[in-house]
Amino acid sequence: MKENKKDRKRKRAMQVVVVLLIAAVPLGKKAVEWLRKKAEQAFGSRGLILQVGLEVAEKLFLAAIFILSVANIVDASYNPFLYFRF
Repeated sequence: MKENKKDRKRKRAMQVVVVLLIAAVPLGKKAVEWLRKKAEQAFGSRGLILQVGLEVAEKLFLAAIFILSVANIVDASYNPFLYFRF
């Protein structure tokens, strides 16, 4: 069965809602804090390396989200008739 345009839009909207609901809950922050505590308890001073790794991973994750967001905005705003004015 082939999906029509309306079903695809509805499915995309539901995906966005799910992502927004997950992002609205401080679950990620609590998970990172828990990992930092466990690393400090388990590894002592060597846990510093894991903490730095977590911070780097967090920054990379945020950068990836930013890049994907910009790519989505650019992709959604393409209008081929824009260039006919010039």
